[in-house]
Amino acid sequence: MLFISDLFSLNSPSEEGALITITDPRIHHQCLHVLRMKPWETFFLQPADWSVRYKMQITNIDKKTFTTQIVEKEKSNIQNPKSIISLISLPNRRDKAELIVQKLTEIGVSQIIFAPSDRSIIHTANEKKLDRLHTIALEACEQSYGRHLPEISIASSLTDYCDTHPWCYLVCDIPKKDQTYNLELKTYNSI
Repeated sequence: MLFISDLFSLNSPSEEGALITITDPRIHHQCLHVLRMKPWETFFLQPADWSVRYKMQITNIDKKTFTTQIVEKEKSNIQNPKSIISLISLPNRRDKAELIVQKLTEIGVSQIIFAPSDRSIIHTANEKKLDRLHTIALEACEQSYGRHLPEISIASSLTDYCDTHPWCYLVCDIPKKDQTYNLELKTYNSI
């Protein structure tokens, strides 16, 4: 099991044998009540900045916190975590957006940008929905032992985003009636 959180404190230098007190209520609930872990079991813990991953062994569990010991420390060898960006039209149903975020997180996409299109029924997402998408990304990253969480945002339109962010984009568009599929590589330069 992998957990991603910044809610822990190092009681000593972060080397093997060091103790870490975990205060994150989500991790505490998952370990104690869902997985019913005991004081000798192990799991992985990673800060949200993805720089290092610790293999932890539980030493003591209290009602609100628990103490673990670092068994192994693994540094990340990822050079550029923002290398894969996915621009997607907002889907017609909200649960499709959740599935899209889950699958793109599992394969390692680093930035997910939704934008309305001509065929989109949904044109905006409120803060509550974005929080839900971030939670789904966190759980998908933990489940797939991912190295970093993707950034999720909503753009005003796909073409506006492409025009203001210079990059090379692979564009796939569903054609209108009696046309063939259009798949082309476009380079957008910033203004």
